[in-house]
Amino acid sequence: MTRILVFLLLSAALAFGQIGAGTITGRVIDSSGAVVVSVSVTVVNTETNFQFVATTNSDGLFRVQSLQPGPYRVTFEAAGFKRFVRDGIELRVGDSLPVDAALELGTVSESVEVKARAQLLETETTSSGALVEGSMYYKLPVYQRSVQFSLTVTPGLQLGNYGSAASGSTTPFNVAGARSTALAVFEDGVLGMDPNGSNNSVRSVENSVAEVKVLTSTLPAEYGHTAGGVISVVKKSGTNEFHGMASQFGRVRRMQHRLFFDRYRTSDPQPGAPNGVGTFFEYPDATAGGPVFIPKVYDGRNRTFFFFGWQ
Repeated sequence: MTRILVFLLLSAALAFGQIGAGTITGRVIDSSGAVVVSVSVTVVNTETNFQFVATTNSDGLFRVQSLQPGPYRVTFEAAGFKRFVRDGIELRVGDSLPVDAALELGTVSESVEVKARAQLLETETTSSGALVEGSMYYKLPVYQRSVQFSLTVTPGLQLGNYGSAASGSTTPFNVAGARSTALAVFEDGVLGMDPNGSNNSVRSVENSVAEVKVLTSTLPAEYGHTAGGVISVVKKSGTNEFHGMASQFGRVRRMQHRLFFDRYRTSDPQPGAPNGVGTFFEYPDATAGGPVFIPKVYDGRNRTFFFFGWQ
């Protein structure tokens, strides 16, 4: 029974939803512009060395799905052509990234290496929106410390009474004029909304967020839950290097802002609070991640990783 449970847990950890992941696709041609079929395409995450292999079809097209956000290298190999390498590819959450190649005649032992350039326009999907990296989101001076407030850096947002958003509710937010009930939160590809029909959603562990992508306008078909906007959260994972951090977010009364119509300052004596209104907030957190490594027993580099987040 224990072995079955361990197997199921490991299987669940590897089953990433397509919504929370990305796709690398493309077309391979030769120097004359003709398509090249049966090209071996190897996609490598350079942080974990995980490899994914595909082969171009009769139209010279390939597609590698369910990739975690991160840096990638794509290698193209075919008999009679030089090896072609595209390096420095940054895949973001929800991206469908086109990586095309033009092969030159030669031997596979010869290679052509190209550094990828940032995409100025995503043409593979119908959606638009904004991407917030986890490090930026973590540093945002958000009072409620909730992932929903990444919407505040997104064009086309209307923000109402934001008090309920501290508990994970999407009620205060309207994207592109749609109702708040048409907004959904996904975490690692899984719908994170309350199944009972309310606007409450999962509250992500803030320091464990790798990226937040806010999608507006016409959404791709895989977001079948909603038509008014999506917050897609992807959490961090371990890599071949050990990383960790510990921090303390704190706020006292002197740091509390005063609203425009407030009659008193927090330090002023008030009815029911002769010593003023006390404000003291502490929010410690820590993370750790890396390869699973047990000296003389198991070396998980390039194979098995862990990530721990606490707040």
